[in-house]
Amino acid sequence: MTFRLDVIVKELPQFARGLGNTVWLCAVSMLLSLLLGILFVVPLMSRRRSVRGVARALVDVGRCIPFLLLTYLVYYALPSLGLSLDKWTAALITLVTYNTAYMAEILRAAWAHPPGDRRRRGGRSATPASSCSAGSSWRKCSSRSGPSSATS
Repeated sequence: MTFRLDVIVKELPQFARGLGNTVWLCAVSMLLSLLLGILFVVPLMSRRRSVRGVARALVDVGRCIPFLLLTYLVYYALPSLGLSLDKWTAALITLVTYNTAYMAEILRAAWAHPPGDRRRRGGRSATPASSCSAGSSWRKCSSRSGPSSATS
């Protein structure tokens, strides 16, 4: 088998169109996943246990389904049930469905524990173990790496 650069150069416009389609599909699916994830955060943070439980179950099921299985279900199972989709619509639905569950969980965690939240010790919990004080952890200890940093 030989590597033929002339074939790649000849098909370069088609590769460029494919790259453009991929970037477009990713951008649209990320935007839609973010919007749907924002809508899921409200029920995930609800004070009502039943609402929070249903939203949590939906997010957990969405996160547990493997991407290839979801792709197969959307592309092949939905048409067998009578819902015929073209390949771009099926790809967009699959990406949005899959990424919305992750986006909702990321946004829920960000809402539950904002970066400036002083109730959590977060990154400072390993500071005493590495013989650094809390005030000097960023200045002196952030450049240390690896297991040998605690003994140096």
